[in-house]
Amino acid sequence: MKNKVISTLTAAALIASVVPVAVANAATADVKVNSVSALDSSTVKVSYTKKGKKYSTNVKTTKVIKHGATIVQFKLQGQSYSSKLKTPFVNKNYISALNHLEQADLAIVNGKKEDANQALSHANVFFSRLKTTEVSEAQYHALNQRIAQLQNALTALETPLTPSAQDPTVSGQKYELPALSYAFNALEPHIDALTMEIHHDRHHATYVTNLNHALEKYPQFFGQPIEQLISNLNAIPEDIRTAVRNNGGGHANHSMFWKIMAPNAGGNPTGAVAIAINRDFGSFQKFKDEFSAVASGRFGSGWAWLVVNKEGKLEVTSTANQDNPIMDGLKPILCIDVWEHAYYLNYQNKRASYIDAFFNVVNWDEVNRLLNEE
Repeated sequence: MKNKVISTLTAAALIASVVPVAVANAATADVKVNSVSALDSSTVKVSYTKKGKKYSTNVKTTKVIKHGATIVQFKLQGQSYSSKLKTPFVNKNYISALNHLEQADLAIVNGKKEDANQALSHANVFFSRLKTTEVSEAQYHALNQRIAQLQNALTALETPLTPSAQDPTVSGQKYELPALSYAFNALEPHIDALTMEIHHDRHHATYVTNLNHALEKYPQFFGQPIEQLISNLNAIPEDIRTAVRNNGGGHANHSMFWKIMAPNAGGNPTGAVAIAINRDFGSFQKFKDEFSAVASGRFGSGWAWLVVNKEGKLEVTSTANQDNPIMDGLKPILCIDVWEHAYYLNYQNKRASYIDAFFNVVNWDEVNRLLNEE
């Protein structure tokens, strides 16, 4: 099942559907182009019908024109065609690096150190071939950061535990991956099932695994509510503080994120949160505009939040990586994950579209519960 997920991820990321816009000599051609998919910067996959039968073939593009949209020109069966791409070509080195990082992530979760090390090595090779001009600056830095995070996770996996750290009698309960209260496909079409499965079962699971591993050296911290653990990072021993910040934050953030969303949800806020939003932002639309702008503007990877500040008013903020507003003494009541793995399969680089779709699944009952929680 896991291997199938990885191959599906790769396919979903590589395919960029297009719409044919013009056919030369159409009157004399007996070929009808149905769709064109971008494979790389010089090759497209063409699906076409000829004399009632359907065919598919890969062809080289003869010209690529970019002005607002990407227009490709190619020849098929002796005829010239021009097609407009709905999405740009996906860089092969970028996608290959992402795919190997997914394999490394899975290997780390399953404790397969050699497989993880090999996958990370391949990811680094493809990353080294990637030019900064071939992807966005945010994509480049996010990929670099993800490699560093998985390398740290692999290092932690390879670090032997001391005998005292392995003694379960001195520790509380380890942290666990919370189950979703809905099916992976319950949020479609806004958030697709494959993204939910990978995001929950692999990304969130990795944070939980790495958090538990870091704390095994100091088992007295097990059993604390995750919010309490990350609210006082200065109390965490320095040698594991960064690991707890990143992985504890990742666990806390995602645990909240899953509850903030629900099927058959969205729409306008209700109850106390609706009153507070109107009071502090002027209207729901003004809040939505500000929240969307902050989420879109978060450079690289991170989160956008609606929080209760120290004066008791609502405000919108964002954090980098897996940081949580709790770390700054704020009370989060709504969040959105803007790491690329949260939306890339369905929205590619169109983060704004993902943010807009997110409002169709916001669970305002849960937001109200968090607002009223002491």
